[in-house]
Amino acid sequence: HRWINDYDELYTIKEKECDKILPHLKGHVIAMAIEGAKLSSVKFAEYIKRLTDSGSGVITFVIGGSYGLSDRIKNKADKLLSFSDSPKFTNVPGVITWTTSLLTILFLAVAGSSSCSTIPTL
Repeated sequence: HRWINDYDELYTIKEKECDKILPHLKGHVIAMAIEGAKLSSVKFAEYIKRLTDSGSGVITFVIGGSYGLSDRIKNKADKLLSFSDSPKFTNVPGVITWTTSLLTILFLAVAGSSSCSTIPTL
């Protein structure tokens, strides 16, 4: 995996990923984005409980690739959440900090044990 510094190439990669993801977005869409809201684990649990208690039905989590998400997905999302300020672990009390890889594993594990589904894009 090489790191891309060219803006046009980066934009193209994110847009291709977006084209694969957009048709699958259903219900309440939560996109993982570094500029999203940072919630403690308690606040995150309360947020999800409010959604399920309100009868929202389907909740879709979107995790982008290593270059982030397309603005089209972020604009479509009902909520932007961030589980990290950076791609490394930090010791900030009460704040959930996950790398993209670990977050993906978490959601794949949940999808495997419930009615969730995942859409591989790469």
